[in-house]
Amino acid sequence: MTRPNLTIDDITIDCITSNLHLALRRETANILILGSLLCLAKKKIPHGGWRPWLKNNVSMSERSAQKCIEAAAYAMERFHEALQASVDREAP
Repeated sequence: MTRPNLTIDDITIDCITSNLHLALRRETANILILGSLLCLAKKKIPHGGWRPWLKNNVSMSERSAQKCIEAAAYAMERFHEALQASVDREAP
């Protein structure tokens, strides 16, 4: 089965907006995964080895890595707060 040749006029702004939202959700999820993995790696690397490991193994600046770690920690804190609030509401 062949696909029709689409032109820019065939693509609606709603379709573009929908795809942008999907890409942003994926981007956010990837940042949180990166942050979680970087946090785990940082805990396993001996003192003083983080910067060299990051430079040699990950194509990311130390500042970007730290931002991902902070984002993941923030998301996890909010998740735990929401979970606790849910448990508190369900308690007799």
